[in-house]
Amino acid sequence: MKIPGMNGLEILKHIKSLFKELPVVMMTGNGDTDLIHQAKELGANHFFTKPFDIFEVKDTINKLIQE
Repeated sequence: MKIPGMNGLEILKHIKSLFKELPVVMMTGNGDTDLIHQAKELGANHFFTKPFDIFEVKDTINKLIQE
C-alpha cells in the first residue's frame, strides 16, 4: 500500500495498535525476506509476494476468518 509518508510496515504497526487481534494478510511486489520477517514479527498472519495465486489468498483468508 503506497501512502504518502508511510510504508506497509508502518501501516501494519498502526493497524495492530488499534486492533491487536485483527488478522492481517500483507502482499508485496518486493520479495525481500527481511521485510517479510519484520512483518511477521509485527503481527502479520501471512505474507504473499507477487505474483500470487488468488486461490491461495482466498484459502488463507477463509482459514483466518474461521479461527
